[in-house]
Amino acid sequence: LGYISNLKPYSYQSETGEFCGIARDICDYIEETAGIKFNYIPLEAKNTTSELLREKEISVLSSYGGFLSFEPYVNIKVTEPYLEYSYLFVFEEGETFSKSDHLRFGVGPLSMMLEDEIKEKYPDSSIIYYENAEIAFEKLEAGEIDVLLGEHYCVEPFLNKPIYQKFQSVSAGFLNRRCCFAILDYEEEAD
Repeated sequence: LGYISNLKPYSYQSETGEFCGIARDICDYIEETAGIKFNYIPLEAKNTTSELLREKEISVLSSYGGFLSFEPYVNIKVTEPYLEYSYLFVFEEGETFSKSDHLRFGVGPLSMMLEDEIKEKYPDSSIIYYENAEIAFEKLEAGEIDVLLGEHYCVEPFLNKPIYQKFQSVSAGFLNRRCCFAILDYEEEAD
């Protein structure tokens, strides 16, 4: 079972190398109720390709949200979602922005998959990638980005910290996702 190792709190690798997060809790439940045992293999969201999945012999992928395309060599069967989440824009209270503004968006690992959707809605903006929400919040605080775009599960805990009370969040309604398991069936490559 391949899991995305840098999507805290959904799916991540601890400092000791252990698979952790919401997806792990669900995998543990599946193992217990189905009487099976998964071999966990860490993956990075931005570097996951059909070639990598085939090389690592991954047959199940957790935290699949439909944002990765593995064609032409992998057929995907997707389970019902086990988690639904939305994205939030975070910016300084009182600020406003429009589609025509040149904004500097700071995004975390899962949001990296949304570049096309962001560019479609805000074509004159730039996107700066960060390893995690904590770094993105630090950059927002320092004025190095105008807007942080993050998953609500990752963003909301930071908004409760006194240092970030001057920021507000607004739903990025056009960006909602679901986490599913993907069962992978590899087709033979054409010669």
